[in-house]
Amino acid sequence: AGDKPDVEATAAAPPPSEGVHPPGPAGGTVTPLAAAAMSGALGSVARLNHIPRHRKSWRHGSIAVRQERLMQLAGRPVDALPIDRTVRRIKRVTLGLALVMSAAMMWGAWAGWGTAG
Repeated sequence: AGDKPDVEATAAAPPPSEGVHPPGPAGGTVTPLAAAAMSGALGSVARLNHIPRHRKSWRHGSIAVRQERLMQLAGRPVDALPIDRTVRRIKRVTLGLALVMSAAMMWGAWAGWGTAG
């Protein structure tokens, strides 16, 4: 679960061969080539660093799971990946907490909390 932002962000990026051209209109999809390129890059990094593909990590999960998730992104709209919903939720929760904390601080200041009495 913790690896989704990394996986989806890298899958949405075009591989170097496609990246030479100017970006197309919004609403493109993750191509199978882009997903395969990122999956292959993950495999290469694992192989070069002697990391077993199925070894789990507390931070990212296993390389094999990440590769599977990358391949599942092929054909999905770039501007509507599941990571987009996750980031929106995080932003909303952060904003909500900031508003609550700001209101509490203002109310505390109005009520005289923290002043020498």
